Amino acid sequence: LEMTESFTDMNSKEHAFWLHLFFAGLFALTFVYFAVAFSQRKIRGQIFNQEFMSQFNEDHQREFGCDAAVGGDPDNGNGYYSTRLSYKDWFIFNNWQRCHYNFLETFAPVVTLFAIGAINKPIFSAIGALVATVGRVLYSLGYIGSGPKGRVLGAILSDVGLLLGVIGAIWSLVEWKDSDFLSQ
Repeated sequence: LEMTESFTDMNSKEHAFWLHLFFAGLFALTFVYFAVAFSQRKIRGQIFNQEFMSQFNEDHQREFGCDAAVGGDPDNGNGYYSTRLSYKDWFIFNNWQRCHYNFLETFAPVVTLFAIGAINKPIFSAIGALVATVGRVLYSLGYIGSGPKGRVLGAILSDVGLLLGVIGAIWSLVEWKDSDFLSQ
């Protein structure tokens, strides 16, 4: 399939195909995000389990009238509950936290850039979304499995995907500015 160059050709079958591919890439990226978020919740429940949290029940009862909740909320890895974790549990939990938060920090800008790029450059945006998705999967698996050193390949691919998103968005906006669409 060949991509047309004009914004006015958005109704072409080729453009529709690449837009569908682009949205499939965004769906995959969103799916990976939710997989990481739900997995992070699972590890939180394993580390801040009922047995571990019971050591805080007396304090929690005194202050709030109920037992401390399994899962350790609102502790995010460096709070009151985490100070009593073993180093191993603290390290594992914080690797999951970093993986999860890094995803949160980059998700909105990445999606926005690819969406802008898809207006006039859906092929470029689809490729960028695919690279970013593969990068996020490798980043997550590497970080969770091997700690900070394991994230390098995924981080590089994610950054390449982000760079493609920036280039695609700028390219799309330049073509949009130069198109007849705005003068209609």
